[in-house]
Amino acid sequence: MRLLLARHGESSWNVQKRYTGQADVPLSANGERQGRCLAQRLSGEPIDAVYSSDLERAWRTAELITEARDLAVRQDVVWREISYGAWEGLTGAEIKAQFPEEYRRWSDDVAWVVAPPGGESWLALQERAIAGVDLLRTRHERDTVLVVTHSALLMALGVWLHGYDFADSQAARMDNGGLSCIVWEQPEPEIRYWNDLAHLG
Repeated sequence: MRLLLARHGESSWNVQKRYTGQADVPLSANGERQGRCLAQRLSGEPIDAVYSSDLERAWRTAELITEARDLAVRQDVVWREISYGAWEGLTGAEIKAQFPEEYRRWSDDVAWVVAPPGGESWLALQERAIAGVDLLRTRHERDTVLVVTHSALLMALGVWLHGYDFADSQAARMDNGGLSCIVWEQPEPEIRYWNDLAHLG
């Protein structure tokens, strides 16, 4: 399987640096532009199947990419962003002020097992993401598959794919409109590129 991973375009909460999580915030005008840039970047790529999170900023980005193709976007909750629970909609400064002890435990947690109040842990997110990839590999062994999803999920996947320690998670980050390519031709995945932004200008 050849797996193309894209992060959705920018939302207004991304600009405001709010913890979005599973809140259904739409694309900004710049996010729409980034989706069209991704469409242009991928216009010459053979793609057999497209999956996205069921949150609007992801499926709208996928829609922009597939507008000129006869491909349905398959929305799936497995590709949703991490749930930040009570922190969704807040900035980092607001979270630190309102949930100081919970934020300290979460930010100091090198094992990724602490969740925000009412939210999801990074480890649970990573397990969900890996299960999603494993299912795609079963369904699409010889196909090129595009998945449009979210930053935390991609970071959790990136840590697994690169073999990083959890402490190095920022090295696996993905920017809005970023694109990555992973190929399974051997038992181990080969990362062809990660967080490529050349198409965004």
